[in-house]
Amino acid sequence: MRASEYLQTFTYPEDEKRPPLFSVLLLIKLHEDPVLAGRIVMIFVSLINLFLLYSLSSKILKFLNYKSGISKYIPLIVTFLFSVSPLYLYWSLGIYADNLFLTFLFLSFNLYFNFLVSQKGIQKLLNIVLLSLISLLAILTRFEGYLIFGSLLLSLFISVFIYKNLKDLKYFLIFGLVTFGLIFIVSYFDEYTFYENPLVSKYV
Repeated sequence: MRASEYLQTFTYPEDEKRPPLFSVLLLIKLHEDPVLAGRIVMIFVSLINLFLLYSLSSKILKFLNYKSGISKYIPLIVTFLFSVSPLYLYWSLGIYADNLFLTFLFLSFNLYFNFLVSQKGIQKLLNIVLLSLISLLAILTRFEGYLIFGSLLLSLFISVFIYKNLKDLKYFLIFGLVTFGLIFIVSYFDEYTFYENPLVSKYV
């Protein structure tokens, strides 16, 4: 909340340990009370997360070609169990960047499964470019966004160089170059996210 107040004057607190995207989201004023406004935003984000998890669960089952009498209910069960977990309820009821980061995590996995099952080159290319954008947004939300980028890049690397799917080589290169290019461009405007040490917190 404090960082959002700084952003209204086009500044950012030097002792803030979070990248700025979440604070930018909290600039959305849905209520005069900033705390209530933030919680309303988090409710919307939480609902999006549940939809993305349901979608991801369905795609995993389809990708694995898993079929049983209850297979069509598994995504719904997974989503319900996740929605009532204490940790997720804690994130959803509070104003935390973790919830928004989870959105980008689920979205990136959804896009990656879309990439895996896509038959047309243009669809694969579109998914890869979107993955680059989502990776950047995840990095701008939490420093752990680098792990999303790294895991996706590693998966493509294994596909190309271990399993010899050389047709994916161009997508491996595009994903790496586009993401690094976006990071380089955004770092010109946001030095904090890309040059501060994420392991050091200046909070007392």
